[in-house]
Amino acid sequence: MDLKQLSEEAVKKIEEQKQELKSILKKVTQDHNFDIARERLIRWKERTVRIISEEIKEGEGQRFEVERKGAYQIGAPLINFTKEVESSLFHKV
Repeated sequence: MDLKQLSEEAVKKIEEQKQELKSILKKVTQDHNFDIARERLIRWKERTVRIISEEIKEGEGQRFEVERKGAYQIGAPLINFTKEVESSLFHKV
């Protein structure tokens, strides 16, 4: 594969991960099961870190792994979950 094809493949995989993340957020807004949503988010992030590390650069995968939204509101699980999803969704690679 040439560089263009490798880049296109990496972009495709990242877009797939973004769609999966949006699906996780949509599901939790419907069922409000934050325990399951948190588990899905953890597994999603592990897969995404691996993809970023393999397809882009290992250091970027590690940086993505430790990035988290810092401010949480007590008694607002949906807002907190949404903020964490958005911090992953809009991460600059």
